[in-house]
Amino acid sequence: LAARTGLPEGLPVVAGGGTCTATGDTLVEGNESIVVSINSASNAAVGSPMSVTATITDDDVAPPQGPTPSVTLSVGSSTLAETGGSTTVTATLSATSTQPVTVTLGYTGTAGSSDFSGPATLVVAAGATSASAALSTVGDSLDEGDETLVVSIRSLSAGATLGSPSSASVTIRDDDIAARVSLATAELSAGEGAGSVNVQLQLAAVSGREVSVPLIFGGTATRVDDYVPSASRIVFAPGETTASFNITLNADGVREANETVTITLGTPVNAEPGTPASSTLTIL
Repeated sequence: LAARTGLPEGLPVVAGGGTCTATGDTLVEGNESIVVSINSASNAAVGSPMSVTATITDDDVAPPQGPTPSVTLSVGSSTLAETGGSTTVTATLSATSTQPVTVTLGYTGTAGSSDFSGPATLVVAAGATSASAALSTVGDSLDEGDETLVVSIRSLSAGATLGSPSSASVTIRDDDIAARVSLATAELSAGEGAGSVNVQLQLAAVSGREVSVPLIFGGTATRVDDYVPSASRIVFAPGETTASFNITLNADGVREANETVTITLGTPVNAEPGTPASSTLTIL
């Protein structure tokens, strides 16, 4: 057998009087080979060589590569309501890519993972320039103030590079009512020699913020001579609903009428005034 070698795609290869035609395509694949062999012969003996190889020379040209895309990040709205808030997170390429680009996202800020629901990745399809997904808030009943959520690009695939901006911030507006602070009881009494009296305060609901309230003292008893309070301001740490302070009673040994100490709550911080907002301690 004999054949021509090094033929371009689309030309016939002649072997032993037969014709083998290479079929052209547009795929960049490199040169290829075809081997023609004698399987059997009738009325003749098989000689040597019994096979020939033809090379099909690839004539396709790879398309030009575009610039390496950079990726930026944006959100549709920078402010969301705590309950029912929703926007989109969008990754945008500076140029198309011949491969899909996977954008891995990360979340930071004062908002916790229970406060929102958002995508872990965005995939920009080959030939596309952007991909988006929904970012939504998850409401609660905790008074906690506004919170921030920062969405950032953590990693990229397909050789894409980090553009600017690579992060976006969202403010989640708190819509919960501040808790009410009050005294646990409106009337207290104790003997002059009782030593001390514990006074309880309470929040009507759990708060996510620190709550403080000043104490104002009055009445017929004389401060320092007859009593000494252990605090002039009460602070509730986030999550606490009860707090207390002591009033130390000074026994003077003088026979006298009952005296009173009035305890009034001043203007609270991060809370609303509740009822009762004052209490009277009668010193017997």
